[in-house]
Amino acid sequence: MKFLLQCTDIHLYSHTFKAITRTCFNLY
Repeated sequence: MKFLLQCTDIHLYSHTFKAITRTCFNLY
Protein backbone atom coordinates (compact mmCIF):
# COMPACT_ATOMS: atom_id res chain seq x y z
CA MET A 1 0.00 0.00 0.00
CA LYS A 2 2.76 2.41 0.95
CA PHE A 3 4.74 1.50 -2.17
CA LEU A 4 1.67 2.09 -4.33
CA LEU A 5 1.14 5.45 -2.68
CA GLN A 6 4.74 6.47 -3.38
CA CYS A 7 4.39 5.45 -7.03
CA THR A 8 1.25 7.57 -7.28
CA ASP A 9 3.05 10.56 -5.73
CA ILE A 10 5.92 10.19 -8.20
CA HIS A 11 3.46 9.94 -11.10
CA LEU A 12 1.58 13.05 -9.97
CA TYR A 13 4.81 14.98 -9.45
CA SER A 14 6.05 13.98 -12.90
CA HIS A 15 2.74 14.97 -14.49
CA THR A 16 2.75 18.34 -12.69
CA PHE A 17 6.37 18.98 -13.68
CA LYS A 18 5.54 18.29 -17.33
CA ALA A 19 2.56 20.66 -17.14
CA ILE A 20 4.69 23.42 -15.60
CA THR A 21 7.45 22.89 -18.19
CA ARG A 22 4.89 23.04 -21.00
CA THR A 23 3.44 26.27 -19.56
CA CYS A 24 6.89 27.88 -19.30
CA PHE A 25 7.66 27.01 -22.92
CA ASN A 26 4.33 28.49 -23.98
CA LEU A 27 5.16 31.74 -22.16
CA TYR A 28 8.38 32.05 -24.15
